[in-house]
Amino acid sequence: GSYRPFCNSNLLSDVIIVSHIAPFLRARSLYSLRCSSSRLYDLLRAVVPGLKLRLFKHQINSLNWMRNREIMGLTEADFLDRHKTILCAEDDLIGGDFHRAASGGASTLLSRRYGADGDKNAIDKSIIRVEGRTGKAVESSISSVGRLRRFARGGLLCDDPGLGKTITVLSLVLQTFGQSTERPGSKNSFSSDDEVFRSYWREGLTSVGRTPELLRLVNQLRQADSDSVYFELPIDPIRDGAERYLDIVKTPICMRDILSKINVHGYGDDFERLCSDINLCFRNAMLYNPPEHDVHKAAKRLSQKFTELVSQFKSEKTKNAKKAFSSISAKPDSSVAAILAERANDELLDSLYPSSGTLLVVPNPLLKHWEEQISMHVNSNYCTNKIPLLFRHRRKSNASHTTEEVVRLCTVHQTHFPFLFIDEGSTPLPPPEFLAMFRIVLTTNQRITQEWKKGSVEEELSLTSRTSARGNGRQASYRVFFDDVRADLPPPSPLLKVHWLRLVVDEGHIMGRGTNSNTVQFASWINAHSRWCMTGTPTQQTLSQTGLRNILGLVKFLKHDFFSAKLGGDAVWNDLIAKSWKEGNLAAFCRLQMLLSLLMVRHTKEDIEEIPPPLYVRTYSTMSRRELTSYNTLVSAAQMNIKTTSMKGKTSGWQDSLLNPRESKHAREVLRNIRIACCGGAQMLPTLEEDLWIETIQYLRMRHHLDDVRVRVVDNYLQRATTGELSSCFKCGLQLQTLFIVPCGCLVCTECIDSNTNVCPACTQTFDFDQFQQLQPGLVYKWTLNKWFEDKERESAAALRRQLNEDQGVNDTINDGSEAAPAVAAALPPGGGVERNRADEPINLVGHNNNSRNRAGRRRTKDHQCTFSRANADGKCLRCREEHFDCNFLVNGGQCSICFKNAEDCPQHASKALLVTNKLLSLREAELAGNRSVKVSHAASRLLGENTVPTQRPLKAIIFSQFRILLDYVGDRLIRRFGGSGVAEFWGSTRSKELEKFKHSSSCFCMLLGTEGSHGLDLSFVTNIILLDE
Repeated sequence: GSYRPFCNSNLLSDVIIVSHIAPFLRARSLYSLRCSSSRLYDLLRAVVPGLKLRLFKHQINSLNWMRNREIMGLTEADFLDRHKTILCAEDDLIGGDFHRAASGGASTLLSRRYGADGDKNAIDKSIIRVEGRTGKAVESSISSVGRLRRFARGGLLCDDPGLGKTITVLSLVLQTFGQSTERPGSKNSFSSDDEVFRSYWREGLTSVGRTPELLRLVNQLRQADSDSVYFELPIDPIRDGAERYLDIVKTPICMRDILSKINVHGYGDDFERLCSDINLCFRNAMLYNPPEHDVHKAAKRLSQKFTELVSQFKSEKTKNAKKAFSSISAKPDSSVAAILAERANDELLDSLYPSSGTLLVVPNPLLKHWEEQISMHVNSNYCTNKIPLLFRHRRKSNASHTTEEVVRLCTVHQTHFPFLFIDEGSTPLPPPEFLAMFRIVLTTNQRITQEWKKGSVEEELSLTSRTSARGNGRQASYRVFFDDVRADLPPPSPLLKVHWLRLVVDEGHIMGRGTNSNTVQFASWINAHSRWCMTGTPTQQTLSQTGLRNILGLVKFLKHDFFSAKLGGDAVWNDLIAKSWKEGNLAAFCRLQMLLSLLMVRHTKEDIEEIPPPLYVRTYSTMSRRELTSYNTLVSAAQMNIKTTSMKGKTSGWQDSLLNPRESKHAREVLRNIRIACCGGAQMLPTLEEDLWIETIQYLRMRHHLDDVRVRVVDNYLQRATTGELSSCFKCGLQLQTLFIVPCGCLVCTECIDSNTNVCPACTQTFDFDQFQQLQPGLVYKWTLNKWFEDKERESAAALRRQLNEDQGVNDTINDGSEAAPAVAAALPPGGGVERNRADEPINLVGHNNNSRNRAGRRRTKDHQCTFSRANADGKCLRCREEHFDCNFLVNGGQCSICFKNAEDCPQHASKALLVTNKLLSLREAELAGNRSVKVSHAASRLLGENTVPTQRPLKAIIFSQFRILLDYVGDRLIRRFGGSGVAEFWGSTRSKELEKFKHSSSCFCMLLGTEGSHGLDLSFVTNIILLDE
C-alpha cells in the first residue's frame, strides 16, 4: 500500500503537542518540528527545552523578536531583492520601512516592483535613493549601494525592571542550544579578489583612466605572438576565400573592432565585456578553422595567453586597490574599502576558536544572582545526556576542578558536558580553547576592565604581521600568534580569541558611556555572532543631549554599521537627530523612534495583563519643628543666592548665581540637599567666621551710620543664627534662621524682598543694590546628622548610669555571650565584636559627600570575646568599647540577651523614621495575629495551577531611598527599635551576606536598599516596599 506517516500533526491536539511532545525535544529537534509547518511554527514559539517555567506573554514576544533579530544578518542590497523574505510577521516596525529605520531616516531606497518592460520575473537593478533631510531623489544602481553596511544582529532588551529579562535571555540560550559559530569551509565570494577588482575597476578608475589600461592590455596580447595578425582585420568572405564564414560564425569580431570600442569608451566600467569580446574573437577562429590549421592553433595559443594576462592584470589592480583603499574610515562610502574590511574580518574570524557558548557579562553583585537563576530554572538534562559540569574559576586552592580534570572528563572520558563556566576571581583566565567548550560563560565587569589593558587582538596581530613580514617576507597567521607570543608583550585576553555565539551584557546601559570607557572599549573588541544589551533603563536622561549620546553608544556597541564611526555614522547622527532634537524638530523624534523600533523591544508593567497592579498607599507625615527649621533654612539659602545675584547693580553677581548654567552642579546639589531635608535626619546650622562678623558690624556703623540700637539688633541676629535660634522678619513676622540685612538695619525674609526694587519693605527706605550685596555677612551653611546629637546624649546618659552604679556599689553581671539564645547567638559574628562608626563631622551644603565615615560597616571580626555589663546596659563591650548591634528586641521584653541593651522608641522629631517604625510594627503585629491577607494573582494560578492554595508569606519589607544619609538615619532608628538581627543593609562589601540574611533568616523582616539595588535583584519574595523619597 501507499506510505503513511507514523504521526500526522494535524490529527493531534495543540495541548498534546505543546505539553507532551515538544517540551521533551532538544533545541535542534524542536526547531525542525517548528519549521515543518506554519501552524507548528506559531504554536511552539513559547516552548523552551529545559526551562522549568512557563513564559508570560510579553516574554514570548521578546523571545521571538530576539530569535528573528539573530537570524537577520542583512545588508542594504538585501532590501532591494524582493525574492528575499525580510519582514517577519512578528515585527512591529514603525513605518514598515527597514532601510529608513536602520539609517535613522538618513535615506529611503526605492526599486521598481517589476522590470522596466513590466515582466514580473525580471529584476531591475536601478534604484532611487531619497535623502531624508533634503527630500532629493537620486537614481542609481544596486551595485552603487553600500553592500557591506550591515544591520545589527542583536538589539536592546529593555523591559521594565522585574519583568523577567533574565528568564527571557536564558530562554533564548536554551532555544538555540547547539548552534555554533563554526564557519563553513567555502570562502566568502563577496570578499574575493575578483570582487575587489570589479569594485576597484568600477569605483577607483574613471572612464578616462580605464581606456589606457585596456589599450595596454590589448597591445600586450597583440605583441605576445606574431600570429596575432590573423585577428587584426575583419574577415571578408570574398577576399579571404571564406564563402561560408558568415553561415558558421554568427557574431564576427576582430581586434580593430575591439580597439575602436575602447577608444570611444564603449565598454564603460564592465571589464568582463572586453574579455568576452576577445574570447569571442578567438572562439570564432577555432570554430571556423579545423584543429590542424595554423589560425586555429594561433587562436588557441593567444586565448591561453590572454587568460594569463588577465590574471596578471587583475592581480596588479587588486594590489593597487589594497594600497589606495586600505582604510574604510578614510573612504566610508567606498565599496572597495568595505570589501577589504570584510576580508580582514573573515580572516580574523577564521582564526578564532569557534564556540557554541553565550558570554554573559554582568555586574559583580549579580554574579550569584545569575548562578541562582540558572540553577533554579534550567534543567540541563534536556540539553545533554551527560553529566552537566559547572566550573568555578577561582584560586587553585578553592577551585572545584582543574582545567586538566575538566578536559579529561569532557573530551577523553566523555562522561561530562561543559555547561557553565563561572568567573569568580581575578586570577588569569584559562586558554581560549577551554572557554570555547562551555555553553554559558559567566563573567563580570571587573574582569572586563582588568583584561582591557592587554589590548585587542587586532592591534597585536597588526604588530606581529609587520614584524613577521620584515623578518621572512611572509604574513604571520593568527593561530601562530596565539600559540607563540613574544615574551615582552602580554597576550590578548582569552575572551577575545573566541568567536562567541552570543554576547549579552546585563545592565547594558553602561555600554552607552562612549568609547573612552575601558569596559565599553573591551566589549567592542569581543567577536560574537549576535550582541545584546539588557537593561530596564537604556538612558536616564532621554530629554537631553547626554541621553542621545548614550543611545548612540548603545547602537555602536551593537555593531550597527549605519552609525559606525568608521563609516561616518557620527556625522549622520549629529546632522539628522542630535541637531534637530536640540532645535525642537519633530522629525528627530520620528527618526529616533523608527530606529529604536528596529533595535529595541520594551514592555512596561502597564502592558502586562497577567501581573496585577500593585497596591499603592500614600501616607502624609507632618514635619517636626526641627525638620521644618532645617528645610526653611535650606530654601532661604537658595532664595538668598538667587535674589542677591539677580539685583541689577553696578557689579553683577551672575557668575555666582545658582541659575547660571555654569553653576548647575551646585544647583543640583542644593536641590538634592533640600530633598534630603524633607526626609529628616539632619540639622542645619549656619556658621560665620569672626572676621566677617566684625566686618559686617563695622560696615553698618561706618558706611551706613546706624545707631547702637540697630547695630545691636543685627549683632543679636547673627548670634541667634549661628546658634540655631530663629529671628523674626520685620515685615511679615516669619521666623527663620537666616534673614536679609538691609542697609537701614532692618531684617527681612526672602519672601518680602524684591530683587527688582531697592526699597526696604519694612521701613520703605531706599538702598543701593551694590551696598545691599556687600552687606550680607556670607554665612556658611553646614549640617550635622541627628545621630551625632543622639549618640552624644546616649553616651552622656550611659556615663551617668555607670557613675551611679559605682557610687551605689551595684553588683554587675557580666555576659560573655555564652548564654545567648541560639537564634541570637547564630547571628553574632565570630568574636562577638561589632563596629559602628558615626558621622561626627559636619557636612557642607554644597559638595556634600555621602561616603562619610558614617558609612562604614557595623560588623567586624575581633580577636577577643566581647563582654557586656547588665548594670550599664549600654550595649558596649567592656574591653573594646564597641557597641553591639546584632540584638533582637522583638523577644525578651525588648532587651537583648547578649548585651542587655534595651529597645529605644523613635523620637517624635524624626517624623519619617517614626512613621516607618510604626508601619513595620503594625505589619509585624498583623503577621503574628494572622490577619495579613495574601492574594494569588492570575499569573501565579496559571504557573502553579488553578487549585493553588494561598499561604501567608512571612513579612519581608524593603525600605528604599536614593539618599544614603536618609537610609543611615532611618536604619539606625530601626536597629535601635527592632535590633540588628531584624534589619539588613544592602550596601558595602557585606551586601551579599545581608541579602542572604534577609531572604532566609526568620528574624530579619526588613532591608534597607539604596541605589545599589538597581542591579536586577530577585526580590519576588518581598511583601511590602516603603519608598522614603515619594
